[in-house]
Amino acid sequence: MTSSSPSIQLSIDFQPLLTEQYKTLVEVCAAAVYASRAGLSGVAAHCDLSPSQLTRMLNPDADDPRNLPAWAVPKIVEATGDQRPILWLVAKFVPDEKTRQRLAVTKLVGLLPEIQNALAVLREEK
Repeated sequence: MTSSSPSIQLSIDFQPLLTEQYKTLVEVCAAAVYASRAGLSGVAAHCDLSPSQLTRMLNPDADDPRNLPAWAVPKIVEATGDQRPILWLVAKFVPDEKTRQRLAVTKLVGLLPEIQNALAVLREEK
């Protein structure tokens, strides 16, 4: 007689969150460009930029005020196929379910006095 026990597979993700791994959107875009098979030249061409212009935009320097323009981010995603810039934005600005619930409770607590005042006014009008 053999006993069959269900097998359980444990999956652990040791990779840090994108927002911890990359502090800025420019950093994650640079990682996408430099890891791309298209290479810096291919991505720059897709963005209608020279490789040196794109390099200067991806490596901000206090002495060189070139910033990565917002229009370049979707072009970088298209050229590289790397969705990390999009996922970074989502991780940065779309809170998880627990955070959304906590924010909702905080809003309700803030609104509670206004709701009570409005109910009191309605009671007085009857």
